[in-house]
Amino acid sequence: MVQLEGRLLLATITTITSIGFLMIGFDNGLMGGFVNGPQFASSFGNPSPTMIGVFVAIYEVGAFIGAVTSSIVGEGLGRRKSIGIGSCIMILGAILQASSYSRAQLIVGRVVAGIGMGFINSTTPVMQSEFSPKASRGIFVCMQISMLDFGVMLVYWIDFGFSTVPSSIAWRIPTILQCIFLILQIFLLFLVPDTPRWYAAHDMPEESLQVLQRMLRHREPEEYILRLHQDIMQTIAIEASLGAST
Repeated sequence: MVQLEGRLLLATITTITSIGFLMIGFDNGLMGGFVNGPQFASSFGNPSPTMIGVFVAIYEVGAFIGAVTSSIVGEGLGRRKSIGIGSCIMILGAILQASSYSRAQLIVGRVVAGIGMGFINSTTPVMQSEFSPKASRGIFVCMQISMLDFGVMLVYWIDFGFSTVPSSIAWRIPTILQCIFLILQIFLLFLVPDTPRWYAAHDMPEESLQVLQRMLRHREPEEYILRLHQDIMQTIAIEASLGAST
C-alpha cells in the first residue's frame, strides 16, 4: 500500500474531512430543491405538508442516532473506521432513497442516510484536529465550514439543473449523486493511517510515532518529533489517570 507522507498526507486527510463536511451540506440541502416539485409529488401520491415535513426532518433523527452510536463505539473503532462505516451507511441510505416508490422506503432511506451522517459528522472534526498542526488548525476549521456551505450550494444547483426533467429522475439523480463523493472518501481512507493520538490512546505507541514521523520528518528534526510524541503519551496518561480519556 502507498504510504503518504508530509504535506501529501495532510492534504489527503483534509480532503477526507472536507468531503465529510460537504456531505453535511449536500444532504441537508438535498430535498429543499425538489420536495415541492411535481415530479416528487407524483412519485409519492401528492404528500401533505405534514408528510413532507416528516420526509425532511426524519433525516435529523437518524443523524442523532448515528452520532450517539458513534460516541459509544467510535473510540474503539478509530477515526478511519468510523468515517468509513458512516460512508457505507450513507451510500446504502442514498440507494434506498433514490430507488423509492413508497413513502415508507423513502423514510427508511432518510433515517439510514442520517445514521451514516451522524458517524461522519461526529468523527471528521476530531480526525482533522488530531492531524492538523496547532499553528494552522483554525484555517482547517474554516475550510471545513466553507465546504459545508459549498455542499449546500452545489446540491441546490444540481436540483435546479434537474428541475425541468418531467419524470422522477428529477429527484432520483440528485439523490444518488452523493455516492460519488462517498466512494471517493472511502477510497482515500485506505491511503491514510489513524491519528497519532488514537494509536497512543490504545497502547500502540510505536504506530503513533511512525505516523508522526510520516507527517513531520521532512519538515522537523527527529528531536522535535520525539518530543511531540512524548507530549502526546504524557497527555494520554494524565487523561487516563483522571478518567477523562475519550
